[in-house]
Amino acid sequence: MKVNILTKGLRSYNGIAFLTPLILNKKQLKKIGVEINFFTRISSKLTQCDVLILESKFFVGYWQNTDKLFTLLQSLKKQNKLYFFDIGDSSSSWVLGVLPFVDRLYKSYILKDKSLYMKSMYGGRIWTDYYHKNFNINDDNENDIPKFYADEKDLDKIHLSYGATLGNYSLDSVFWQNNLQAKLAKRLWFFRNLSVQKVKSSAFVKQQKENNLSARMSVNGYSQTVGFMRKKTSEIIKKFNAPTTFLNRSQYLSELANSKIVISPFGWGEMNYKDYEVAMAGSILLKPDFSHLETWPHIFNDTTVVQYDWDFSNLEDKIDEIINNYDNFIDYGVRLQEKYKHFVGTDEGQNEFCTYFKKILTD
Repeated sequence: MKVNILTKGLRSYNGIAFLTPLILNKKQLKKIGVEINFFTRISSKLTQCDVLILESKFFVGYWQNTDKLFTLLQSLKKQNKLYFFDIGDSSSSWVLGVLPFVDRLYKSYILKDKSLYMKSMYGGRIWTDYYHKNFNINDDNENDIPKFYADEKDLDKIHLSYGATLGNYSLDSVFWQNNLQAKLAKRLWFFRNLSVQKVKSSAFVKQQKENNLSARMSVNGYSQTVGFMRKKTSEIIKKFNAPTTFLNRSQYLSELANSKIVISPFGWGEMNYKDYEVAMAGSILLKPDFSHLETWPHIFNDTTVVQYDWDFSNLEDKIDEIINNYDNFIDYGVRLQEKYKHFVGTDEGQNEFCTYFKKILTD
């Protein structure tokens, strides 16, 4: 099976997370019958394949003229399967408008109840709708949210792909550095010049945790409904004297490794890069309830993550309970680290990704 992928490349963190396992496992995928070719522009060779994958970041500028976009999609679908991959970090989707023009829409994270994609949600997300209805939070720029919904007949086209779990978030990863090498790596013709590596074993920290709670988070730069969860969380945890200000990356990862609990509210999406960094650190990840969410690989669940309610009613009690009974909760961090290490640090995990990727394209 020949698979062509049209991508914006390593220009965004979501793009890096999407492409990393594909670049890393290109040879192994070919061994099991999936030949991948990457394209960063539209050309006559693009449609010479069995499956054409379109990465959502490539089409960001196209949404200003949806008629032109949809006409392009129709032309790309004439002689091959056309799969659109929404690589955003939220269960919501701004690209539902492509559904009539593609064979499938894959998302990194999807709502377990797909019927919700047919409904309007304030702020465009299930939790922003909750805060609007239950806490009277309103967005200043409500009309900026794209208004596309799925028709019932198209719901079966929505499929789960894989999340940002499979990126490399360690200090060794060039993509998380802010130097010339990192900038060049993101802009060069990376598929020929870049060597992507598994996360090294040394990135998975096993050490005594001295700090009770780490709560580094940004509370600015979000819409009102998205930012409310972060602001309210930061207010509630003030009693625990956990700083929320910025650290450089080395200091930040060191703090995670030395913390018993790391709190990680939703941002633009439910899952944050911090969640994977906490998995490397072996700390206890504390997040808002995400039982509405379906992900792969399924490393985040009620056995690996402690969750609190969206109304914050049990947040303070959860933190107190973990601190006062730490030995009863430590296995959450251990299990999360083991699951994460399996997928990003072992050959077995990489092979599991290859099998999964082939399966979702052919089922």
